[in-house]
Amino acid sequence: MTCLVFSMDQGTRFSGVNQQLLERTIHDIRHGFDPNYSARMGSLAKLLGFSGWFFNDLRVSGVESIPRDKQIVYLGNHLSHSDYLVAWNALSENNVPLPRFCAGKNLDHPLFLGLFGMDFRRHGTFFVDRDLLSRGRREEREAYALAFDHVVHEMLHNGEGLFVFPEGGRQYQGTPAPAEKVKSTIFRVLAHSAESWPDLAVVPVAFAYNTRIEEDAFSTLTRTKSRSNLFERMQYYGADLGSFLKRFADLRAHDGSTYSCAVSFGEPIDLQQALARNGDSPSWKHLRSEVWERVHSLHEQIKF
Repeated sequence: MTCLVFSMDQGTRFSGVNQQLLERTIHDIRHGFDPNYSARMGSLAKLLGFSGWFFNDLRVSGVESIPRDKQIVYLGNHLSHSDYLVAWNALSENNVPLPRFCAGKNLDHPLFLGLFGMDFRRHGTFFVDRDLLSRGRREEREAYALAFDHVVHEMLHNGEGLFVFPEGGRQYQGTPAPAEKVKSTIFRVLAHSAESWPDLAVVPVAFAYNTRIEEDAFSTLTRTKSRSNLFERMQYYGADLGSFLKRFADLRAHDGSTYSCAVSFGEPIDLQQALARNGDSPSWKHLRSEVWERVHSLHEQIKF
């Protein structure tokens, strides 16, 4: 049975939530991490040169500044599904402990993605159901908010690192979103429970591409983003899958094109010190502003 642990204000706010619904939601979000699977897939990825399947110019910077003696929450901008692959590859190649990635529920396809060694759940990913949060019943949304908070606290309590893309989805325009558009959830969790994790650091991360894998698919993805019926879902997932297959084929064709990707890890931000600098603004808002200013700066410094 799941042991529910949450703060007093959360307990008051969600005291009327159906407990069975809450239990089911926690089970749905919680990762099924299999470290042996993740290690095997990491070794296989290195053997097969996995990063070269989609990019012939992959740049990693700042990874040496990631502290090995602290618990890390990585917060990065989100431009492409390949962000997950690039970050996972960059950290594993440099022997940095892998964090638990937060991803949209649309990537929870263990049977299909598992064929390519990317069963996200077994790699430790936990999922956000954005469709439920935007269109679900109020009872479902409230249960989901509490369940998500519980799972994040559970992982942090266990000493695990997290990698979160707080924009809430890929930014089709190709640049990081403004700070005020970034989702507040992870910043609220960190700010409200900072005393529980005195050794926690936040590492800002920026991704950039000269041409994203999904670039030609974004018009279709925008038009079918609601995935409200079977036809739209087929178009949406087909466009995503097709773009990755096309990039793989283009690189095999050796046509001379350069497909560049860069990931830049910023200097770690001590959580306690960052919150002490909040001034008159709510602590989570200051934390979001400081982290996202760093993300924008890292992104602007990337040149192809």
